[in-house]
Amino acid sequence: MTAADRAAFGRCLDRLYATWGKPTPTERILAAAWEALEDFDLDTIETSAKALIVAGGKFLPSTSDLRDECRVQRKAAHAAYAPTTMGEGVCETCEGLGQVETRQEWYAAAPPGKPARQMLRRYWAPCGQCARGRRLGDNRQRGTHETTARPQRQRGAA
Repeated sequence: MTAADRAAFGRCLDRLYATWGKPTPTERILAAAWEALEDFDLDTIETSAKALIVAGGKFLPSTSDLRDECRVQRKAAHAAYAPTTMGEGVCETCEGLGQVETRQEWYAAAPPGKPARQMLRRYWAPCGQCARGRRLGDNRQRGTHETTARPQRQRGAA
C-alpha cells in the first residue's frame, strides 16, 4: 500500500470493526495494522476483509487473521494469473506459485517482557515440476548468496 491508501485502509478496518459491533479502531491500532499489512495492496486487503466478514465468526478477526487471508487471496490471484503470463497450465504441485513448502517448524518466541509463545516457521523452495519454479531456482542461484550446490544450467539447454 502507499500513503495515499491510508484513508481507504482506515475505512476498510472501520467496516470490519463495525461488523462485529466494535468501536472505530484507534490511531494506534490503525498504525499497527498498517505496519502488519503494508506489503499487500489495498484491493487484496479489502477482498480479504470481505471474505472474513462473509465467513463470520464469534470474535473480531485479528490483524494476523487478516494477513493470513491476504496470503490466501494473493495465492489465488497468482494462480489465476500464472497461466496467462507463463503460457502453460497451472502446476498441480505448486498451484502456479513456482514454489512449494518444504517443511514447517514450531519455535518459541519470547519478546522482551512477554511470555514465550509458539510460532510457526515455514520453509519454501522452488518447484522443480514447472517452468516458473525452475526460473525461480535459476534466479536464486545467480543471486549473491547461493543456496544450493547444484551447478548452474546453461541458457537454452534442456
